[in-house]
Amino acid sequence: NRYEKISAVFLDWFISECNLLGYLACIRKFYFMEAGDSMHHFATSVFTAIGQSEPWAESSRLTNILHDCLSENRGGDKLAVFANKEITSMSPMTASVMNGLSLSFNVPWPV
Repeated sequence: NRYEKISAVFLDWFISECNLLGYLACIRKFYFMEAGDSMHHFATSVFTAIGQSEPWAESSRLTNILHDCLSENRGGDKLAVFANKEITSMSPMTASVMNGLSLSFNVPWPV
């Protein structure tokens, strides 16, 4: 009984004060491809950079491309992209280069 009351207080606090539902909606939008148009734009931008022999495999460059693609989507500024060390700007232009990318979502403490 006591546990249930404390849990309800914490849940209410996370939802109302920490915007937990907003963060979960943002994660759903990007990680589960609900915002598929934005992620398609990101993939197209990466493949365009690869095709033009531009350096694209640096995490800062990838994150900038992602933020440009997500500028209209709320919460996109909390996302970052990281490339695994095996990926270089010289990697072949195939869809498999996307396997080496990691998407990170940054939220403040205590969320």
